[in-house]
Amino acid sequence: MGYRLKYLPVTYLGVPLYKGNRKACLFDPIISQIRSLLQGWAMTNLSHGGRHIHWASSENVCFLVAEGGLGIRGLADYVRAFSMILWWRFRLRSSLWLEFLHGRYCRNLHPTLVPYNQKHSAVWHRLCHIRDVVEPFVFWTLGHGSVSFWHDNWFGEKPLARIVHRESYTLKPVHYYWHEGEWNVPKIFMIVPTHIAYAICQIPIAAGQVDKIV
Repeated sequence: MGYRLKYLPVTYLGVPLYKGNRKACLFDPIISQIRSLLQGWAMTNLSHGGRHIHWASSENVCFLVAEGGLGIRGLADYVRAFSMILWWRFRLRSSLWLEFLHGRYCRNLHPTLVPYNQKHSAVWHRLCHIRDVVEPFVFWTLGHGSVSFWHDNWFGEKPLARIVHRESYTLKPVHYYWHEGEWNVPKIFMIVPTHIAYAICQIPIAAGQVDKIV
């Protein structure tokens, strides 16, 4: 078939594939290629008459034109925005890859409670750095009730774990506190204060639908 056996690290479509922690030396070929492209551009577009390249810090040009910038955003802003979208999609578990991440790192913990670990992948580090920023804006409407009763925000203000003080909180889903598609009122009144229990029992349930982030 013409296939050859190789061992990691290898380069695929110009990107290094590796196992374990990320090492700077793996990206040296990419840096060399970028430098060659820049040097080629300089040789092609700059004359030998003494023209200079006027370098400018991105921090000084990533402003509105009216403010003296070039009207572009900084790369850090793009990375932050895409990281927020990634956390949003991770919470929805909208793909097989995101299901894999959830199973890999959140098997016995809620995603917001997984401790940061340097041994985890770069993608998970990225998610951990942004989750505290995005999670307060994640609100769930109840469908089949698979979201966490204590740790997900479906109640309206914040997760119940931040409202009701207990010695410990389980990972049981919301539907654990239902009975035949309705709130199990006695069970609810046993675990939360009365005023919160009344408020919970007023929340509608769309049992035939999926839980949604709004």
